[in-house]
Amino acid sequence: MDFSLLDTESEIKVINQLDYFPEVIGNAVNNYDIHLLTDYLLDLAQKFNTFYSSCQVINENKNLEKARLFLIRCVQIIIKTGLEILGIEILKNM
Repeated sequence: MDFSLLDTESEIKVINQLDYFPEVIGNAVNNYDIHLLTDYLLDLAQKFNTFYSSCQVINENKNLEKARLFLIRCVQIIIKTGLEILGIEILKNM
């Protein structure tokens, strides 16, 4: 998978936010400051929304499509993990 294809501003912001997750968890635990995690998840959701609004995921360039789908999967995993840490049940259906 060619991650160098993820080069738009919105993609880079999402990637950078994902990279920050372990540090946020560490700071939240060490400082007993759970709001750091909630703030992080909100910021990630906002950055993801910007990415999803501005980048066409299903694409003629299949390599770019795969990279973007992988990025979406990474966001899904981080948000799910963050919500589980917070004790928030994740609904499968609305």
